[in-house]
Amino acid sequence: MSHTSLTPTSSSAVKPLHEILDAIDRAESTDARVQLAATLLYEMGFDRVMIILRDPSLNPTFVGARGDAGIDVADRDGAQAVAGCGLAPPVAAP
Repeated sequence: MSHTSLTPTSSSAVKPLHEILDAIDRAESTDARVQLAATLLYEMGFDRVMIILRDPSLNPTFVGARGDAGIDVADRDGAQAVAGCGLAPPVAAP
């Protein structure tokens, strides 16, 4: 019976958090930061990463994407957020 090692090699190992955050911080623009974040998440092992910046009316203003092109770029506005992954303001207790 063969076993597959799940230990990352040195070329695929996840970078330390401080290096990731530093790289994002050094990016020249918000769009570059979002695209870099998508790339770094993809390198961590996610098959498809889409980070969508939206204006106050929830219209997409920038899409940072990396990975499987199974979602057509024309359909990106219809992409659904994964439950629990969005940020919302806290709701005050009654």
